Amino acid sequence: MRLWERGSWLFLFVIISKTLFAQISVTLDDYCVSPNDMTVISVNVSDISNKGVESFQFDLFFNNLVLSPVDVGLSGTIAEGWGSPFVNDQIPGELRIGAFGLSPLTGSGAFVNVRFKIIGQIGDSSAVKIKNFMFNDGSPEVVTHNGIIVVKKSVQLTVASNTAGMGVNIDGSHYWIPISLRVFTGTSHTIMVDSIQNCGEGVRHVFSAWNDGGNASHVVIIDSAKMNLRVTFLKQFYLKIQSEHGSPIGEGWYDEDSTALFSVSKYDLAADSIRYRFLYWNRDTLTVNLSDSLKMDTSKTVAANFAEEDFVFINYSEENMGKTVPPCPGLWVEKGNRVNLAAYPDGNYRFLGWSGGAYSSANPLSITINAPLHITANFGNLFPVELAFWKMEEKSGNSVKFHWQTKTEINNYGFYVLRKTRSTEYQNVAFVKGHGSSNTSHDYFFTDTNLASGTYYYRLKQVDFNRVEKLSDAIMTVIQKNDAVNVLKNYPNPFNSNTTLSINLQKDDQVELRIYNLLGQEIYHFRTEKLAKGIHNFNWAGKNNSGERVPQGIYIAKLNTSGLSKYHRLMLIFNK
Repeated sequence: MRLWERGSWLFLFVIISKTLFAQISVTLDDYCVSPNDMTVISVNVSDISNKGVESFQFDLFFNNLVLSPVDVGLSGTIAEGWGSPFVNDQIPGELRIGAFGLSPLTGSGAFVNVRFKIIGQIGDSSAVKIKNFMFNDGSPEVVTHNGIIVVKKSVQLTVASNTAGMGVNIDGSHYWIPISLRVFTGTSHTIMVDSIQNCGEGVRHVFSAWNDGGNASHVVIIDSAKMNLRVTFLKQFYLKIQSEHGSPIGEGWYDEDSTALFSVSKYDLAADSIRYRFLYWNRDTLTVNLSDSLKMDTSKTVAANFAEEDFVFINYSEENMGKTVPPCPGLWVEKGNRVNLAAYPDGNYRFLGWSGGAYSSANPLSITINAPLHITANFGNLFPVELAFWKMEEKSGNSVKFHWQTKTEINNYGFYVLRKTRSTEYQNVAFVKGHGSSNTSHDYFFTDTNLASGTYYYRLKQVDFNRVEKLSDAIMTVIQKNDAVNVLKNYPNPFNSNTTLSINLQKDDQVELRIYNLLGQEIYHFRTEKLAKGIHNFNWAGKNNSGERVPQGIYIAKLNTSGLSKYHRLMLIFNK
């Protein structure tokens, strides 16, 4: 306990001895006020947590011709729990203030508030000084910073906008426009709006101008001519373009009621034999134009729809023997559509059949296209031995099996099977003995094995007993460089619940197996991995990648190995 005595007045103050701590700051802010205002001046402190502060006392000096003290309180401060402070105001222009509590102060900020009535006039000012400040019995030590109060004319600062609900920052504090604040002449204030203010999905407002010519962030000095500020924003809407193909142009922000131009390319080539063709726009428009426009009176979305097309490559076994419709090199066909192919041999030649992606003697031939297709129209010579057909019956790995049938034979010694490549001439690879003269049909077979990768041409050289030779038409076949797949099949087919897909690899290879619907959409992906040479089985339970049962119908299994794709049709039916 210590008795605090000064002049003719006393008051009792508790001083609690504490260990010496580092200095802390006690500060007063500067204020602008107007005549007759009631103003609260806060005495602030830096962080005093864990400093053991349980009491304080100090003297506050001011100009009593400008300021008249009204009361002193701890409400709303970090010392609020201490109760009422001790105050001595017997000396004009001076207040002695003290307080103590049962628990130490913690935190930072105001720890005592002094309320004054402004009795000075415009232009007056008063320094407010802290003297003789002490926490406890002098520990922790304190550094004080004084303040000043200036009496000025108050002005109403109003900030408005052409758009309600915009935000504005004034001297670091955020407000919603419109806002009206009390400020003082001669003071400067930093007023700022965000250049872009988002107002929901696809809508934003962009800063245009202040009525005083300032930038989005600028300093305003208050005088009678700068009390009313108005900021103008431009409203913008976003145009979103949804398109996986066609390199869309035009997505972005547009001023309200302006015209947005958007477009896509007609074709998007995904590979040499797959492309996507633009069909139409939908969502917030419906048009078949590649390029179009919209009035941007709200945020909008347009979606470009494309169809997948596969190329049908058409080749001839020999040139100048005939033509096809459609002609070589082929045409684009929308996935899932049918194409009709027709072959027309020239006068001295005949059509033998189709080979490649489809083996058939039908003419014309109708095919459903679900993937790129290579097909060859085979033409051949007319010769004395009347052939019913001469065709490549089967190709497996590096082997090719040929089958031909005669309707009649006259003096037929036999057939030499000739083979050539693109870089070599025809050479004999086999001889098949004929049946001399006969009015009945006879079947002949030959299998060429152990072929290297490449393109091969085969012809029959029919020889009679007089050594007169006649050449047949040529059949072309391609042994794929990475043709490691011998078989792609499934059992049972059709099926109603489960089916097993079987592949036979002729060598170790990277394998990818997927299931598609007739629209070309992926339904199920088994896995992609490297498998050893031999037979491998995969079970499909008629479900998609999400484990959901798929509808009954026709599905396509696509097998990719290094440099080769194979397709197999699956039929899923449900028992009634």
